[in-house]
Amino acid sequence: MVHSFAMYLAESEHILFMTDRLEPESFFIMDGPVYPKQLMYWMVLDDEDVRIRQNNDARKILQNYIDIMDHFLKNRQPVIGFVKNPTDVQIMESVRKKREAFDLPWMLDSQFFRNLLSLEKVDNASEHSGKNSKNNGKNGKHNGSRSDYITYTNWFLQPNRFYEKLLNGTSPLAAADPIQKELRHNFPPEDYALCFFMLYVPYKDVVFKVEAPYGLVKDDSLRMQITKKVLFDLSLYGFPLTLTKADHLAKIRKVEREEIDKFFENMSPDTTYNETRWGKIE
Repeated sequence: MVHSFAMYLAESEHILFMTDRLEPESFFIMDGPVYPKQLMYWMVLDDEDVRIRQNNDARKILQNYIDIMDHFLKNRQPVIGFVKNPTDVQIMESVRKKREAFDLPWMLDSQFFRNLLSLEKVDNASEHSGKNSKNNGKNGKHNGSRSDYITYTNWFLQPNRFYEKLLNGTSPLAAADPIQKELRHNFPPEDYALCFFMLYVPYKDVVFKVEAPYGLVKDDSLRMQITKKVLFDLSLYGFPLTLTKADHLAKIRKVEREEIDKFFENMSPDTTYNETRWGKIE
C-alpha cells in the first residue's frame, strides 16, 4: 500500500508539473493505467484497518488525476495509459455471472484476448470453414509469417465491475462518493469513464492494454489518432520508445544482482524437506 500510494502521488504531481510544458502536438503516454485503481479501491473499502479515507493526501491524489484529465480534455490532446501486464478480470467475471455453470478456460481478460486475437485461431477457423478471405493466401492461410501481424480490438467502455461494484463508476470521481465530497471537475462525469482497446503482438506473444478517458475516445479524430500512434510504435519498435527509458531504469543490472547474491552468501537460510527431495533451489 505504501509503495503504491507514494507512486501515485509522485506520478500525478510530476504529470501536473509537466502539463504546461507540453507542446500542442504532444502525445502523452503514461506508464501503466491512467487512474490509481488500487487507491480507488482502498477509498471505498469498508475496513477499520484501512483508514485511508481520512488521509488528505489520498484525496489530493484522486484530484490530481482528475486535473490531469481536465488538462487533456480541455486542450484536446491525446493521453493514454499503456498497460504492459494487464491483470483485469472484469469481463471474465461478467460472463461467468450472466450464464450459470458456464465454464471459461481463462481467468484473466488478457488471456481471453490473446486467444481471440491469435492468428493461429483465425487460420484454424478458416481451415474448418473452407473459406478464404481476400487477405489470405492459398488454403485460407495468411501470406507471410504470423509474427508479421499485430492484431487488435476496437475500443470498449470498461465494464463497471470494479471490486464487486463497490465503485459506482470507473474513474476517480466514483471513489470520492463514500466520503460525500465531490472532486472538482470541468467536464461531465461520463467524460472521465475508462475506455480501452487490446493489442496482441505475436512475435513477442504478449497482450497490451491501452486506456484513455471517454471524453477523448468519443471524438472520432482523436480516437483514430491514438490508435494509429500506438500501432505505429508497436509495428516499428515492438514497444513505445517513450517507455523504454523507464524499463531501463527499473531493470536490475547483472553487477547489482551479483552484489545482492553476495549479501546473502554467508547467511543460513531456513530449509524445508523440499530442499532435500528436490535439491537446492537457486
